[in-house]
Amino acid sequence: MTKKLKKQLTELIIFAGIVLWCVFNYKLFFDFINFILKLAMPIIVGIAIAFMLFDIIITGVAEELFLMRMAVEHNIDIKNKEVAESMYEKIYGNPKAVAIIDKFWGNKRMILTFPNITLRTKAGEIVHIRDLLPDIKPYFFKFEVNRIKKFTPNIDI
Repeated sequence: MTKKLKKQLTELIIFAGIVLWCVFNYKLFFDFINFILKLAMPIIVGIAIAFMLFDIIITGVAEELFLMRMAVEHNIDIKNKEVAESMYEKIYGNPKAVAIIDKFWGNKRMILTFPNITLRTKAGEIVHIRDLLPDIKPYFFKFEVNRIKKFTPNIDI
């Protein structure tokens, strides 16, 4: 027997032993699982909620930075344009901030994440950001309905 085969056989025997122990001592096994879940569930739920809140905040900030950047760089006449331009100059004047923004929230990633993101001008027109960046495809996958062929069986009666 090779060393690798011995290791796999040992792992299989250990796994089978655990399964057999669980089968014959199922009450003790389920009591142990319930005990662990009672201890771990509040921690798991707390971590999941904290992660979701962090994600919501980061996504909101990224979306606002992206819309501000698109409005200023493409000279779109939006409400509070002066405020957006001053914020743009403050944020994008810092090379470290620009490096972080481009790394995590670049144009391609934002268009792929939010393919239907829009801006509204002062005149009330809706500008689709994907039209401002035509070199970026706005979807990971785009399914074409016309490629599906109808199946008609040949039945002679």
